[in-house]
Amino acid sequence: VNVPYDQHLPWIFQGEEISIGLRGFSYGYDYYSPEKAACYHYYGRHNVPMFWENSSIYHGLGDYGMSRLNAIIRMATPSRNGKSKEWIRTDELKYGIGKVRNLQ
Repeated sequence: VNVPYDQHLPWIFQGEEISIGLRGFSYGYDYYSPEKAACYHYYGRHNVPMFWENSSIYHGLGDYGMSRLNAIIRMATPSRNGKSKEWIRTDELKYGIGKVRNLQ
C-alpha cells in the first residue's frame, strides 16, 4: 500500500478520510465517485458501542492527533498563543504527502 493508514492519529474521528484522500491524490491516485450513494454509515443502532463513548478517558489525545493531521496535510502549522505547538512526528515521512502531485 503506497498510502497506508496513519496509525499515529489518536482519537481522530473526523479527518482521517481527508488525510487518506489528500495523501493518495499527492501520490498520484485518482478518485471516482458513483452518481448515487452505494454505502453509508448508520448511527441509529441502539445498544451498539460508539467510538466517542470513551472519549473522556483519553482527554486531550484528539488534540495531538488533529495537530498531526493538520501538519501532515499542510493545512496548518500547529500553534497555541503564537507559539509552535508540539505534535506527534513519528513516521512523518511514511505518512506524509507524496511527490507526484502538488496539493495546491
